[in-house]
Parts: sequence; C-alpha cells; structure tokens
Amino acid sequence: MALAYLTLFSLFLDYPFHLFPPSTLLVDVGGGIGSLAELLLPTQPHLNFVVEDLEPVMKLATEVASPNMKNWMNEGKVKFQTHDCFQPQPETVKGAVFILKNLM
Repeated sequence: MALAYLTLFSLFLDYPFHLFPPSTLLVDVGGGIGSLAELLLPTQPHLNFVVEDLEPVMKLATEVASPNMKNWMNEGKVKFQTHDCFQPQPETVKGAVFILKNLM
C-alpha cells in the first residue's frame, strides 16, 4: 500500500494537473475502479474523467463506487466506459488527455 501511495503521490507532484483548463477531459486507460479520479477530483474539481477498462472491471467499479464517486458520476464529472486498450479509441474522447499508468 505504501508503494502505491508514493507512486500516486509522485504523480500529483510530477504532473501539473492544476494547469489544465476547466473541463479538460482525462481518459484513464485501464483505470480500474476509478482510483485516480477519486484522488484527483477533490483537489482538481475543474477536471472531467472517463475511466476505461474491460467490462467486468467497469461493472465492479459502478457496484463499489464511493458516495463521492456516485455524485461525480451523477454530475457528469466521471464516466465509466468499457474499452479494450488495444482497440482504437472512440471519437467521444477525441482531444482528451490520456493517462496510461500501471497497465503492464
């Protein structure tokens, strides 16, 4: 757990998420249950997320979503989308910032 925390903490320090314009769409490829969105949105509420992963993971993500995540989903700040990262991205995420972390 400590290593995962340090890795994510480093991501916050190493990448200037605060500089993105309002409503920037971040696509978390292979994003699991949305942990990155859950960690970033409290301090970077100007961002929007699409969390992509395989169908079983997306089903789990919506089942175990925290109250905050459910609120962000209702507000349209977070969307869970089934997607195989080895396939072309859908047009709906054209122009987005893609995050690929912990994929392999």
